[in-house]
Amino acid sequence: GIFIWQFTGNKPDELAHIRQFKQDIQCKRPILVLDNGSKLELQKLDTLLNDNQNGITTITREQIAYNTQKSDVIKYNTLIIPAGYSYRVKLADGSEVMLNAGSRLKYPVSGMTEYREVELDGEAFFKVTKSNHPFIVKTGKSFVKVYGTEFNVNNDPAGDVEVVLVNGSVGFNTDNGQELMLCPNQKCEYNSTDNNVTIKDVDESIEFYISTSRNTSLSDLLLLIEKSTDLKFTQESDKVFIIK
Repeated sequence: GIFIWQFTGNKPDELAHIRQFKQDIQCKRPILVLDNGSKLELQKLDTLLNDNQNGITTITREQIAYNTQKSDVIKYNTLIIPAGYSYRVKLADGSEVMLNAGSRLKYPVSGMTEYREVELDGEAFFKVTKSNHPFIVKTGKSFVKVYGTEFNVNNDPAGDVEVVLVNGSVGFNTDNGQELMLCPNQKCEYNSTDNNVTIKDVDESIEFYISTSRNTSLSDLLLLIEKSTDLKFTQESDKVFIIK
């Protein structure tokens, strides 16, 4: 199953988290941050680690894969993917994540407990390996919990969350105890301002919808293009200009 639990209140550390995220994704190329704070630019082969270091079995310009490391200490790596890029990571438990442009993912590489927990800012598609240990995706003030399924999660700095289910059956739980179930090709939208949750059918192809919706506003579409490219736009009335 899957659920989202909404915490209340805005804390200073949450605002600092948002500011840091916005700063991180201003980088020019994808960055891997190791547990010791070292940063590797993933588009430069001469800066990459050798295989089997830090639990890494494969590392290229497009993807990274890990194996299980036994340790009493939980260590994390962080992927930062700026505009114009996407990147794939295969976690130590076999789960796969495709991280979209303008996103950041923090994940454990050793010392994992009974929970498989990652932290997501931005958008990613998850293909979670089935296990008795829950897989948790923290998205700001809320989180998604799964046991093995395929889904897309998109959360923005305001705390709004959208979950699109590809395979499996999931439930979305609100803080008033109500549970809403999703079926494949459905999406759940959570508005953090009024705590409103809605479920809708995805009538386009699920692959297309994960990227954007045909009902997306022009301003939102321009933001999506900016995240996926190096282009910048300004909008005046019914005209759109590219900023050089």
